[in-house]
Amino acid sequence: TGIRWVSLSGDDTMIMTTGHKQTKIWNVRSGSCIRTLDTGYGLCGMFLPGNRHIVIGTKKGLLEMYEISSATAVERIQAHDGTLWSISANPNNKGFVTGGSDKDVKFWEYQVKRTKEGIASVGLLLAKEMKMTDEVLCVSYSANGKWV
Repeated sequence: TGIRWVSLSGDDTMIMTTGHKQTKIWNVRSGSCIRTLDTGYGLCGMFLPGNRHIVIGTKKGLLEMYEISSATAVERIQAHDGTLWSISANPNNKGFVTGGSDKDVKFWEYQVKRTKEGIASVGLLLAKEMKMTDEVLCVSYSANGKWV
């Protein structure tokens, strides 16, 4: 099916493509697919700092985070009440912003979660949201991270 979003990893070694029910991770040098993940209908996405996780935004408004090496879902959050159209990493590498058909711009931060056994994993925390007058089809940070 059609690809809806393409994203390059921070170290330029992998490409992520997402679309209808699948997200694929590609090796840039060889051009081969190294992971296929069964996901929601992905419309946008990105690699998280460190390039060990990806997050995708879906047609149903979900944020889905996956660990690349195991191809497993780490977290699923109902981020928007409607389509999640766009995602952009904050240049400070501490979070990202999303925009959706619900007319919301939402600011997310990374957080470290610990299990009862003390094992650390990455998670997402909604830090702030802004209501717009129209659907938010695209979001992007300025290079210095001061403006969206």
